[in-house]
Amino acid sequence: MSEMSGQYYKKRQPSFCIVDDDCRLEAYTILKPILESRGAKGTFAAITGEIGSVTRMTLAQMLDLQANGHEFISHTQTHRQLTSLTEAEIITEFEESTTVLKEYGMTSDVLAYPNGLYNKQIVEIAKKYFKCAMDTGDWLNTSPLHTYSLSRLGLGAWGISDLASIEAKIDTIIANKSLCILMTHVGDNTAEQNTLISQVLDYIIGLGYEIKIFSDAYEEHTNLLDCGEYNEATDQSELVIGCDGIMGGVGANPIVTNVILAGTVLSTTPATDFEDGKITYSGISNEVASGFPQSIGGTLMTNRVVRDSIYIYQEYTPYMSTDRYIRYWNPYTPVWSAWKTITNYKNSLVKVPTFDTGCSGFDPTITITSFTNGEAGNAPTPNVGGILITNNFVGYYGYAFQEYHPVSQAAIYKRCAISENNWSVWSLITAASGSSRPVSVYIGNSFFDTSLNKPIWCKTIGAKEVEVLTITREATNAGAITITLNGVAINVTVSAGDTIGTIGNKILGTSFPGWVVTGTTDSGVITFTRRYSGVCSAAVFTDTASTGTTATIAKTTSGTATIWVDANGTVV
Repeated sequence: MSEMSGQYYKKRQPSFCIVDDDCRLEAYTILKPILESRGAKGTFAAITGEIGSVTRMTLAQMLDLQANGHEFISHTQTHRQLTSLTEAEIITEFEESTTVLKEYGMTSDVLAYPNGLYNKQIVEIAKKYFKCAMDTGDWLNTSPLHTYSLSRLGLGAWGISDLASIEAKIDTIIANKSLCILMTHVGDNTAEQNTLISQVLDYIIGLGYEIKIFSDAYEEHTNLLDCGEYNEATDQSELVIGCDGIMGGVGANPIVTNVILAGTVLSTTPATDFEDGKITYSGISNEVASGFPQSIGGTLMTNRVVRDSIYIYQEYTPYMSTDRYIRYWNPYTPVWSAWKTITNYKNSLVKVPTFDTGCSGFDPTITITSFTNGEAGNAPTPNVGGILITNNFVGYYGYAFQEYHPVSQAAIYKRCAISENNWSVWSLITAASGSSRPVSVYIGNSFFDTSLNKPIWCKTIGAKEVEVLTITREATNAGAITITLNGVAINVTVSAGDTIGTIGNKILGTSFPGWVVTGTTDSGVITFTRRYSGVCSAAVFTDTASTGTTATIAKTTSGTATIWVDANGTVV
């Protein structure tokens, strides 16, 4: 068969029909006049076990509609959720429904799933009773059709109530020359939603199209071939050929489309513009790269293999790059999400992370950050620059950890997250060498001391010094106060009239390299804890600029050095 021959394939054209669910009385009293005043025909999905009940159409009303060219299809016998039923119960729903429809000469080979729910078992049973079935999912039917999950465009109740949005979708349907099944639940509509139905029908008719019964519209698009078992991954039979000769199903391997030429796809192009059931590759040029990662050209992959729109996503790879990014389509907005990197490593070009940044401050990936000597005051090797590797790949702090690799050293330090914003102490995890012994170690860590020319081991971890500063008088003049910790002086600027609590808050907001600063807001009491063990010189508070501020410093814990021993157990 060949599309050029024209003798086997149908000429695709837009087709429109409307299917109202449940056969509520309002379908007869409200929808019937709306349709017939426009010369349109409707299809009504009947719950056959409820015909003539208090809220449903009577048999006489249904026969009147049928006599005037309208159509009835199956909505099962009781409208129970099919996915919750046994095989025998599903068969009963189908058999009893089709029996009633046939008895009155109505269409019995088309099904509308209750609540739009179905699965492989339901489809395989439905094939024995119906030529096709429709759900309540996506709204665009592309070729080849998904015969047992035809999409419907919901209007009003259980659908869309925005006319502009509906018209935009109808325009897309026309552009794709697709089968459009309008879905209504008139019995649940407000008066405004019923007016909306009239407006939508007028829009379609005004464009020159006819509103037909479903069976007639469907025949203009029905697949030429639809065989094999239903496949949940493709939502089709194993091998399908559409009315225009396009092949589908797993047997046809229809996954990849032709590459779309550069310049025809933008970052804002909606997911519905890409071919359903396919993976589409698009070349993105620099000229239209705004909104794409790094704002440079590259290759865009759009995945619509799984038919439901909530599964659509895109991947982007910039020119000559191993970086990859991903985003997903939100059909309810409808917009694309923000781009996220999916490469294993992220170079932290902007040094937002510091040694105090908790794992919540990192993306869920592996981030590599470089530090110079001047930036490494709080590194496990103080004032020795290096590479910080933060592994937050899982995205949960219980799995997060960091490694630090000092410049020109074979040493590696490691720590683990103990909460979203806090880390454990650093530990030396590899044998290292040098003349300066590591300050972050665990008992048993080894180190080759080049000044002794032999290996040594940590026997006892030294203590960290703790100093408590208590402010005793507020500032009467503007200027600076100085706090000196282990010989390093840090100035804190105060203003005239600053209270004790205000001065304490300013100190809490100041960085003291090598120390952790804690305290209660507005208290004026600040605790300085040395990050590493070791003997420290005395702490000093100085009112450098005669601000009038006074304070005392009390040492609550004296720092002590780590004890190292050689292979003989001798302290060295």
